[in-house]
This record gives sequence, C-alpha cells and structure tokens, in this order.
Amino acid sequence: MALVIVVPAAPAAITVGEIPDRPSGVAAQQCNVGTFGMTATGAPPRYEIPGDGVLTSWRTYTGAVPTQGPVRLKVIRPVSPTTFKVVGASAYINPVYDLATNTGANGPFATRIPVVADDLVALGVGPRTGTQSMPYCFSTGKNGDLSRVKLAADDPPDAALALPWDAMPTYPYRVSVTASLEPDLDHDGYGDETQDGCPMDATKHGSCATAGGGASTPAPGPSPGAPPAVLAKIASQRIVPTTFPASPNGQSVRSFRGRYGTTVTYTLNEAAFARFTVTQLRAGHKTGKGRCVAATRRNRSAKSCARRMTLPGHFTLAGQPGANSFAFTGRIGGKRLKPGRYGLVATPTANGQTGQPVRASFRIVK
Repeated sequence: MALVIVVPAAPAAITVGEIPDRPSGVAAQQCNVGTFGMTATGAPPRYEIPGDGVLTSWRTYTGAVPTQGPVRLKVIRPVSPTTFKVVGASAYINPVYDLATNTGANGPFATRIPVVADDLVALGVGPRTGTQSMPYCFSTGKNGDLSRVKLAADDPPDAALALPWDAMPTYPYRVSVTASLEPDLDHDGYGDETQDGCPMDATKHGSCATAGGGASTPAPGPSPGAPPAVLAKIASQRIVPTTFPASPNGQSVRSFRGRYGTTVTYTLNEAAFARFTVTQLRAGHKTGKGRCVAATRRNRSAKSCARRMTLPGHFTLAGQPGANSFAFTGRIGGKRLKPGRYGLVATPTANGQTGQPVRASFRIVK
C-alpha cells in the first residue's frame, strides 16, 4: 500500500515533554537530588524522542519558592523495565519563581544534545548549596502516567552504565520538563534550524563556504509571478501486514514489531516531520446540501452515507532522508483500537508549513 506525501523542503522543530501552563498545575511534591523520568504516559504530550535529531533548548516550571536547588535537562535511554542509562545532560540552572507575576516558568535554556528515537527527556536535580530548597519539579499527572526516580546522586552521562530505578512506588505526577527537538540532516550533532548554518555539510556549522573560501550567498527567492518551488516528497509508504491485532497496552509506536501491530515503512528524499492520526468510517445521513452528518432522530429518513471520523489522539515522527520505519501498535490516544477497518493518515509539516494529508487503510482483528 503506497502513499505519496508532499511536504515543504525543511522540517520544523517539535516539543517533547510537558510543563504546566499555570501555577495551579504544579504538584505539591519537592524533588531531592536525583534523576526524575517518565516511563509511561497515558496521553500526549509524550516524553519519548520520536526520531533522531538534536535537543537545542529546554524549559522547566517550578513552585512558589524563591531560592531553589539546581536542575538540568537529562536524556535517558531505557535498558529494561527497571534500568536506564544517562546519555546526555545540559548545564545546571537554578529555577526561579517570579513572585511579581506569580509564575514559575523557566527558560528556554540553550543546549546541544544529540538523541535517537525512543530516548526519554528527564530532569536531573543537583546538590543544593546554602539556603536553597528542593525544587518543585512535578506537575499534575494524567491517567496512565508512571514517573520513576533514582535518588541520592544526579548521575552524569555514561552510556556504558545501566542504572536501576529506585524500588519505590511510582509518583502519580508528570515531570516538569520540555525540550525542543530539531533534525540533523548531516549528522554533525548540531540542530539544523538554530545551530547549523550549513545543514548539508557535516564539516561546517557556520555559513556554508563557496569553492573560493568565501561565504555563500543565499539563493534568491522567487520573482513575482514565478511558479512555486518544487516540494519534497515522501514516497512508497507501506503497511505490512494490513490486517493485525492491536496491542493491549503501551504506546502507539515502538522501534520493533512484536506479536501485535504492523510495520510502517516510508522513504523520504528530505527530512520532515509527519503527524499520524487514525480515521474510521461511521454511519450517517445526508443533508439537503449533500453533506454527510451524524445520524439523529430528525434525519433518520434521509439517505444513508458513511462519515470519515478522526479518532482522538495522534503521534508525530521525525524522519531522515532515505528509508524510515516504525512499528504501529494499533493504539491511538492511549486506547486500543477495536476490531474494524481504519485509515492511518499522515500529515507532513516542515518549515512551519503543512503538506497534504494522505491515508492508508488497515484492519484490526482480535
């Protein structure tokens, strides 16, 4: 089953993680020295990195205490249900609560941490000094959220060391941290939108240079009346198999296909982000203007029709040029799809623009 998706040429950054939008969202839970991560989320936004790239900035939100201990963005990589590795960390900042405006928003703070799909953003709390108090690093949780902690030390990055989560009850909160993920076309460890002036050459991070050694001049924009630029494409997306059982638990996407779900493969000639939703046909009736609307008592005698409805939930993936694949579990919006026929709709975005959505059909069985 092939899809062709038209997208603009340059991808846009996406935000991973969550912070509250008001002081009332801060949970009454202070955080001691350690690592605080989310191992499961019942609903978006997620803390998983959706695709390879670079984290270029981060934010946190804290409670109403004027002097709080240091915190930093951390990137952790799950090794097993009970262990993880720290693969990246930013510099420390001291969170501040602004009493004048009654807000605890902090950041964004610049950083540069290369990441891969399925890494998790987390928060590290460092040792306090002087009169600093523990930061309020949790926000109100959602059904299905599972946060875990490793206390006593804010472990530094060490991709060779697997660390155990503490054997203690999980907190019913969300860790207050977000990070901005940018693509990295040339895999040089610099975010293409804000950090890399030459995203197609891994040897240059400032402006691209011409053969004579000088800075290249940007390509001129189209003249008035000129035809629009040719847009990039996603080609030959395949869903194999198209009939499969949905996973009883977990997220919508994982890196490998197990007993449940299917494999979605697509090829990109440009880096881009795609937002996936699921649709389903529902019974309806036609109005006098020919529109198909939900069935009601008043229109039950009208001609029957089928309405394509978008189900709650979505997920977004960052793709690189060439082949990309992921395992779709048959879950959306934190729920397992019931047996029936559905459509997987991919809507691409890049450079702040949205491309044409394209749909592929699949069927869920018991």
